Amino acid sequence: MSAPGAPKKSRRSHESIPDFKEDDVQPIDVFCVEPSDPSITKNELDYYLETFTVRAVWLSEEKALEVSSNDDAFYFVAVFRGRVFEHLKKIGVNIGGCLPRWDFPVYALNLTGACVCFTGLSLQKREELKVKTNYMNGVVSPSLTEKVTHLVTDYCDTEARRMGLPIMSPLWIDQAWEAAQAFSLENFVITATGVGGRERMDIARLIELNGGRFSGDMKRNECTHLIADKTRGVKFKKAREWNTIKIVRSSWLRKSVIAGYVLPERY
Repeated sequence: MSAPGAPKKSRRSHESIPDFKEDDVQPIDVFCVEPSDPSITKNELDYYLETFTVRAVWLSEEKALEVSSNDDAFYFVAVFRGRVFEHLKKIGVNIGGCLPRWDFPVYALNLTGACVCFTGLSLQKREELKVKTNYMNGVVSPSLTEKVTHLVTDYCDTEARRMGLPIMSPLWIDQAWEAAQAFSLENFVITATGVGGRERMDIARLIELNGGRFSGDMKRNECTHLIADKTRGVKFKKAREWNTIKIVRSSWLRKSVIAGYVLPERY
């Protein structure tokens, strides 16, 4: 009887660089707290975590309530309320939302941080501008309070001038909405190297919000861009070798979103 052949060595495709093989990112512990809300299933949370390439360990609410140390681990919860969320917030750990639930869909970030108030406009126009403001991640206040950042009106308001608020025409929101619709990362498949934790989640979220797709793995015939702030790592070297993936910095992504168009992809 002939001797059995030597075991075959596993071969990893050179066309795809797995995210978890990166040698320039410090690993972190990620825990996902099992939701007590019956309307939220683990399948939903698993899908969301997979979308953003997060590998998490499931944790029961009882175990989550036993967490007592503030370390570098991340704890993802389904909703930002309840005893588990309050406990984790109190001890100061890193908290992430696995299943963000907005009261309205967000299509762009053009009005992030803006709290607008309307006056002197018809109800129909107010509702139209409110929807656009919400779509651009802005907030609408029903009254003129200290939280308002902009007053939108067709005339000059004395109280707003006294408060030092910018007085904007309704056209300001209309033009911002037109710019938001013009900008899109559709057909962009973007991966990243050298970033982890909260920054990585922010980058993935920003890409997804603007119509693109974030990928943990870097596939040669699929990825269009690699975000790399440092000139090192397996992904960076392979992207240079393949010469088919555009290498950009994380600032390119943020500046493109703010500008409302894709900036030149220079490194």
